[in-house]
Amino acid sequence: LSWGTCGGLIAGLHGGDLLLPERVRDEAGGVHEVDVAWRERVIRAVSDLEPRGGVLLSSAQVLSRPADKLAAAGCADAVDMESAAIAEVAAATGLPFLELRVVVDDSAQSLPSALLAAVDALGRPRMSCALQALLGHPAQWRQVWMLGRSFSRARAILRRAAAVKPGALAFPGTAQA
Repeated sequence: LSWGTCGGLIAGLHGGDLLLPERVRDEAGGVHEVDVAWRERVIRAVSDLEPRGGVLLSSAQVLSRPADKLAAAGCADAVDMESAAIAEVAAATGLPFLELRVVVDDSAQSLPSALLAAVDALGRPRMSCALQALLGHPAQWRQVWMLGRSFSRARAILRRAAAVKPGALAFPGTAQA
């Protein structure tokens, strides 16, 4: 089970929405199906969080503008940057695969360029660069604040999902299940 955050690509998918996609699509058009029985088990376990299905796109680039998100919406409902790689490793090793993601930014939300510039090649934030970039772009402060609120909501949903009955998220038939 891989979990984390994602960006929404379609209208109606908002910050804080829990996504348990049926499949993950890579940028080359490859499709990776999640384990159906495992997905159904997790949906029951987190039903109070109203999980949604759909297709998750893995992109090598951050889709930071609504226009970029709209262009990708034809093939997926949400986007992240790592799920296809995780699916490929799972397939290569014969392991079951499942994704649980929570939306941070919706399809109409732009990501602040000042923050994007302050992330290193591995996706880690460089706080001093972020602060310096934001000082030079005060118009983006509101965007950063809104994104921070969305991220806080997403983290709260992930915490609630993690707090379900022990073993409820485990693959069926394992010792934890």
